[in-house]
This record gives sequence, structure tokens and C-alpha cells, in this order.
Amino acid sequence: MPRPKPVPLREVANTPVDEAAVIDAKYRVVGRKRRILRALWRGVLAIVVAATIGFLIPPAWVVIQAVAAWLAEQ
Repeated sequence: MPRPKPVPLREVANTPVDEAAVIDAKYRVVGRKRRILRALWRGVLAIVVAATIGFLIPPAWVVIQAVAAWLAEQ
């Protein structure tokens, strides 16, 4: 589906209302840093979870083998 053509806007020189307040604000782009930090945090968290699982599997396997050996003797 092709993109629609942009709508041309007309500039109209209107005088502002006498009681209108002019808002002067500084704008900045937000979200890019947070996206990068979020991706970095997810990567670190994934590595920590993988390392934790990797370190817990061998001791759990030893415990399972010890319990199986104990049950085999019974």
C-alpha cells in the first residue's frame, strides 16, 4: 500500500489573542538513552541468569545422584 501524499498546510498570519500566554519551553528527545540502557540491562540480566543456572546444575545433579544412591541401598 503506497504512502499517502503529505497534506500541504497553509500558513495564516493571525494575531494572537491579547490574553494568550506564550509558552516558552525547551524540548529534548527522550527515550533513546533509556532504550540503550534497557537493552544493556536485559543483556546483563540474561548473563547473570545463565551463570546462576550453570553454577546450580552441577550441585543439584550431585544431590540427585546421592539421593538416588541412598534410595538404591534401601
